[in-house]
Amino acid sequence: MTPDEIAVGARTVVHLAEYLAEWKQSFDELIAEAEPVRRGFTVAFAAALLLSALAADAVVAIRPRLDRSDVAEAIVRGLFHEGKPYDFDFDFTRSDRLVCTEVVYRSYDGIAAVCFPLTARAGRLTLSAEDLVGMSLARTHFEPVAVFSPAHAPGLSLGQAAESILGQTYLEERPS
Repeated sequence: MTPDEIAVGARTVVHLAEYLAEWKQSFDELIAEAEPVRRGFTVAFAAALLLSALAADAVVAIRPRLDRSDVAEAIVRGLFHEGKPYDFDFDFTRSDRLVCTEVVYRSYDGIAAVCFPLTARAGRLTLSAEDLVGMSLARTHFEPVAVFSPAHAPGLSLGQAAESILGQTYLEERPS
């Protein structure tokens, strides 16, 4: 990496960490509404996680379009799965092992009107990250919030800029 790339990456991490710190306040309020479960989530911890995540080609943040009480219920459901091993078989019929998108599926499916269409891939019903991106672009229970994709824009893109990049990359990934 060049010094300029490192500087852009560092500014992006700080910006995203600040954004997550603001989000943390809402998260804490949702947890308090759901039940007395508190999780420590500091800006330093968020920045450490982001440094690892931002090593990927792109990072996308979407959020649910649900009432606060529904989001609180989903968070509680998600916390139930904390610590479970990774499911290298991508088997959505069992919940003792999970893939990342399965945590979203098991947290939100059936809350309010959320229903995920599972797609057969390699002989198994799955929910891919691209499926979630498509749902957010269509505003089906989720919406895009932020995108970090150095191939498309320097730094963190929010709002309409994020949605535009996400739409471009989503179309690039879809078969013709």
